[in-house]
Amino acid sequence: MGKKIEIYKKNGKKIFKWDFEGEIPKYNIPENPNRVFIGNPISNVAVLISHFFENQLPDELWINFAKKMSNKCAITGFCRTIQGLSYVIENILKNPNINTLILCGKENGHFVLEGTRLLFKNGILENGEIINLRKTILKSNPNNIVANINISNIPVEIVDLMRKTTIFIDLSGSDSNFSEIEKAVDFAIDNKIHRFKKLELYDRGMLRERPYEVENRTVTISSSKTGISESWISPRIEGESILDAWRNLINCIFYQGIHHMDQYQKFTMELITPIIIINNPLENIDMELEKLGFDLNSLYAYSEDICGRKYLISTERYTYGEKIWKYGRAEEVIKKFSERPETRQAVITLWNPDDDVDKILIGSPTCLTMIQFFLRNKILIVYSYFRSHHVATTDMQGNIEKSLSAWVENMFAIRELGKLILSKLEENFQLKLIIVGGSEHLYFK
Repeated sequence: MGKKIEIYKKNGKKIFKWDFEGEIPKYNIPENPNRVFIGNPISNVAVLISHFFENQLPDELWINFAKKMSNKCAITGFCRTIQGLSYVIENILKNPNINTLILCGKENGHFVLEGTRLLFKNGILENGEIINLRKTILKSNPNNIVANINISNIPVEIVDLMRKTTIFIDLSGSDSNFSEIEKAVDFAIDNKIHRFKKLELYDRGMLRERPYEVENRTVTISSSKTGISESWISPRIEGESILDAWRNLINCIFYQGIHHMDQYQKFTMELITPIIIINNPLENIDMELEKLGFDLNSLYAYSEDICGRKYLISTERYTYGEKIWKYGRAEEVIKKFSERPETRQAVITLWNPDDDVDKILIGSPTCLTMIQFFLRNKILIVYSYFRSHHVATTDMQGNIEKSLSAWVENMFAIRELGKLILSKLEENFQLKLIIVGGSEHLYFK
């Protein structure tokens, strides 16, 4: 779509632009109309604003400013997480006219500003990790459990192309430096050379030969390879350990989730039917859990309940043990599965219509509704379905309330259930957990 055209000559050098022939570049943008504003595709400037606001939507003052800048810039948008930087890179590459990125706003709990600076300064590793960002985050907050340090799996050479062909202007750190930002934009789009903060700003024309498409989007977060779709419906999230998957899920909810006021008038952000895969749930995470404030004694007691060894008193907390072993007849299911592990019929059902249907709207029906076991290719797969799953409690800046997560507790216990089944099989097998949540959600303080 489009073609390269000559605009004018500067100092004897031809300046080229990409003519989109009346079409809009195929930007990859979120559905929310107040996050990204598309402007003139011939413009050479993009403006990136860190979403540092307490609410889901940016402040009206910043929205109005972004709209104003969209009259001069190719694209202007807000970014909440490091994950969002992958879209920034992608959209810059989709428009070869863009040769300048202006960063503004204040830092938030997801380190968008520092991530952008280090992205342009250092680039990324093969796994998508922004170089030196992990060190910076841990230095600032050793117990940070949510900040993502990786971008989409865009090849290193493509990211480097963006870095080499895009002038980076850092005007961040203020919540109202609108005149300075607009001045930088005016200088950057002009044909004349202007001095600005030790930079020479002017429109250099195209610095890339054509639009670049980023296909087969996959995301690498933390230490795990992760495929994440671009929808809040049924995204796929992976992690090596339980905590890897938990962090990845939190990031996915923050970036792709939708806001929802539930029946109890609690403000949440959720994904609908995401698929979460934990590739190595047997990895020992006890020390890390303790650092995060989880009570290991409580976690192992909960696991004993899930495994049917010692039921917790239901008045003390919500528990699944009796439902799994009495209503779900887990002992018989596991026995039959150990005898014929090739079966597709090893299902434990926890949803009891005679009991749970009566609790709809006026009580708390069971959240964990089904567990199924598969043995394939020397891997024991424990699949569980939750109608509703509390992932974490947080604020809008991504500060997680530690040790308060039903999701971590449940995955810890289901891992122990998987270990119980492994002990009944004659050979040694790997263990993998697959979780589907009807609603995987964050509560907001």
